[in-house]
Amino acid sequence: MVPSPTPSTSPSSSHEATRAAWRQFRALIGWSALAGLLAGLGAIFWVWSRGTVPGLHMMVAMGGGIFLALLLGGALMGLVFVSARLGHDEEVASLDDDIF
Repeated sequence: MVPSPTPSTSPSSSHEATRAAWRQFRALIGWSALAGLLAGLGAIFWVWSRGTVPGLHMMVAMGGGIFLALLLGGALMGLVFVSARLGHDEEVASLDDDIF
């Protein structure tokens, strides 16, 4: 487990940490979209190259489903990273310790 950097108490550094975390999130979304696009197009090409002639609706649904699944996975993974980098996980852990 990689320790996340502890943000300092000044508002400007906290704001910069927030901006950096969301910038990294947007980059991860971009890479996930590119991976989804390539995987979707690759799957369509693979099915088409096997000699089967699927309908247009099937190819759009397959490519779109692959693209959206990878994009959703990247978005959820990115939100976990943002939460960890901004210290929200530690806040919840301390609340759990107070309750139990």
